[in-house]
This record gives sequence, C-alpha cells and structure tokens, in this order.
Amino acid sequence: MALMTANPALILNNIDVIRGEKLVLNDISLQLFPGDALYITGVNGAGKTSLLRTIAGFCPITSGSMYHSGAIAWLGPQNALKPQLTVQDNLTLTRKACPTDLTYILDYLNLSKLVHMPVNRLSSGQKRRTALARVYLSQAPLWLLDEPATSLDAASITQLEQLIANHRQQGGMVALTSHTPLHVPNNIHLPLTINTSHEETLW
Repeated sequence: MALMTANPALILNNIDVIRGEKLVLNDISLQLFPGDALYITGVNGAGKTSLLRTIAGFCPITSGSMYHSGAIAWLGPQNALKPQLTVQDNLTLTRKACPTDLTYILDYLNLSKLVHMPVNRLSSGQKRRTALARVYLSQAPLWLLDEPATSLDAASITQLEQLIANHRQQGGMVALTSHTPLHVPNNIHLPLTINTSHEETLW
C-alpha cells in the first residue's frame, strides 16, 4: 500500500524502552512510508500501547533512535474530550477546522444532529466517534490509534475502516492496535510478545 518515496516518514532503529524496572520494548526496528499501515498485535502487557506512546513522544527511548516527519494525531483508550464543551467546540478547540471538512466528518460519522450537544451527554459510542472526528480534522500525516474501535458498533467500525483506507490513499499513515478485528488490507504486521528472556533491573 505504500506510496513509495525516496525516504520513509517514520524510522525506528533498535528501540528499547524501559518503564520502571521492566523492559517493555526490545530492539524494535521498522520503517513506514506514506500510505503504510502498521498493525501491532500481542497479548496485554506485550508493549503495544507503549510502542504507540513512544512514537507519539510520550514514552522516552532507553536506547536506539527514532525519526518521523510531519505531525501526529493520537487517539488512546480515553477520548481526551472536554466533557462540558459541545461536539463542535471540541472539534475546533485546538485548530480552526475547514468548514467543508467539519461538515463532511460530522455527516460521515452521524454526528451532525449532536453538534451542539455537550460531550458529557453523549453515549460512549458517540464520544468515540467524536474523538475519531478530531483525529480526521487534525490533518496529521500519521495517526496513532490505540484500540480505536472501543465502544463502536458494527456500522461505526466499517466507517472507521473506510476513514483509515481514505487516509492511506491520500498518503497518510496509520499505526494501530485493536482487540476488535479491523479490516486494514496490506498492513505491516508487528506481533509483540512479553519479554521474559531477561528481566531488566536498574541499579
């Protein structure tokens, strides 16, 4: 799926990450080009979220190096919405959204009738769709999606899959984890396992 260019937009070289006294990521190397999707799998505790948080800059790298070009949009398990603000206010809080883009994503995710509703009055699924709309409106080349299908029904999951496909077709990239199976064709699969070969202790 990669739209091949001379240089990758994301590079991880031999990444190690230690949190507390535990080695949670060990010797991770990968490259993403425009159009790529990285699908990270593994059991709980294998480091899936830690890898996304490392790419986002939330977790410091213990060793190795990372490079990425362009902005990043983050969606974690929490929706990171301001509950007292309306859907529209949340979507235009950090940047002025293009009116055409705002109208499109509100219609696409079935949020148009909720645009003036405070987020704290929305259902879990409506909140998640609002958070997905915020990712879309960020215009960031790289989307980091940690369990993006949380609280979504089957129809909304299909919408999510199409949003990812459209983003990739336009040269965007996605790195995601999901316990809910998502149809993300031609992805780069990265299976992670819990590291038991050596327990890292910092002295």
